[in-house]
Amino acid sequence: MRAMIVEASKSLSVLLNQHLSELHFVTEVHTSGTLALSSIKSKDNIPVDLICVGLILTDMDGLSFTEKLMSLDVKDFDPHTRILLFTPEAERHEARALTLGVQGVYSASEIDLALDHLNTWSQNQRLERHEGNILVIEGKHSLDAKTTLSDYGYTLECVQFGIDGLAKLRGKEYELVIIHDRADIGMPSLELVQNIRNRKQHPLKLPILVVTDDIDESKNLKLIQSGANDFVLNRPASRECLARANSLVRNKILYDQVRFKYEKLHKIAMTDHLTGLYNRHYLFEMAPQKLAEARRHKFSVSLLIADLDKFKAINDNHGHDVGDKVLSAIGYLLKNTCREEDVVGRFGGEEFIIVLPYCDIHQAYEKANQIRLKVFELNPVGISISASFGVASFDAYDKSNFADLFKRADEAVFWAKDRGRNRVEVNSLA
Repeated sequence: MRAMIVEASKSLSVLLNQHLSELHFVTEVHTSGTLALSSIKSKDNIPVDLICVGLILTDMDGLSFTEKLMSLDVKDFDPHTRILLFTPEAERHEARALTLGVQGVYSASEIDLALDHLNTWSQNQRLERHEGNILVIEGKHSLDAKTTLSDYGYTLECVQFGIDGLAKLRGKEYELVIIHDRADIGMPSLELVQNIRNRKQHPLKLPILVVTDDIDESKNLKLIQSGANDFVLNRPASRECLARANSLVRNKILYDQVRFKYEKLHKIAMTDHLTGLYNRHYLFEMAPQKLAEARRHKFSVSLLIADLDKFKAINDNHGHDVGDKVLSAIGYLLKNTCREEDVVGRFGGEEFIIVLPYCDIHQAYEKANQIRLKVFELNPVGISISASFGVASFDAYDKSNFADLFKRADEAVFWAKDRGRNRVEVNSLA
């Protein structure tokens, strides 16, 4: 499927482009509505299935672009193309957008909802259109069912040898692998199936259909036991291969939908909805594992606790909406200041925790002070803020557990508050 992103914001374009690529879209990006309309009307351009439009473009607003888009002749633009609008103020523009034919309006804070929408819609489209990439490992002689599968709508990629098929699987995702059970594919089909499954490819994530000339039930049973999902006899003009392929592809697409929703629910369960950081539950589940790993591999782990100073006054004087924006800004700052291996979470209220693997007490102090200065300079929504930090560290010879480490860091936060706030205090065992 093809998609077009018409958006002046580079960050949103990159995010959408990356997600659409994962959903196997071929994507075209424009910042100008005029250029996007010109591309759509081009005789050489393949029709698009999806258009993601930002409200602010370089030459017009997204609603004006959509209005021009819907006024195009049907030979240039299919009015059934799905259009999503991304705007800072979704409620303000939703009524007009829906009147123009937009199917979804999302604000910046609802980007996860938009990505969920795109995933579900694209998977349903693939089911309805019988779309999917099939890898065929066929040997020297062409598979009888190839024409039937291709005419039905599938995209086939054919190789002769099993080793070439394995190489293809390393670089691309397929909805189905069809193996023609012949000696000239370079290895026994049983070995090829086992090779694919040894790569930990779940049978629902990558189904395998074996097309065989052999009616030996014991051999075909071994193929199933080794990880093939199904087998079918190779017969000229037979539609049985198509029926079995359809069933396996449909199951794979449905599995992808379930897996996406599971991963989303898992993310919701372990993250704080306001800041996008890990939540308290995840922190207390993961941190002991980090300490056990540090003890086993002999490296230091440090813990930072950051507590915003006088945060209650912000809520009291400016309202909880402003307080939420401050917390969200702090979450963004922490996420972008820390390393990939660091674990950053919101403990609750205005308190944040950072777990720093491979970081001793001196390095942790420097890191805390660096973050403290950035918080002080942040000035979110025009409000001056500061934070107090407590630092504690664990090394491979430390007999304490995470609860002890947390208690030491928490005590250090208390010292920082007591000694004037906007400072870093260290609670060392030494």
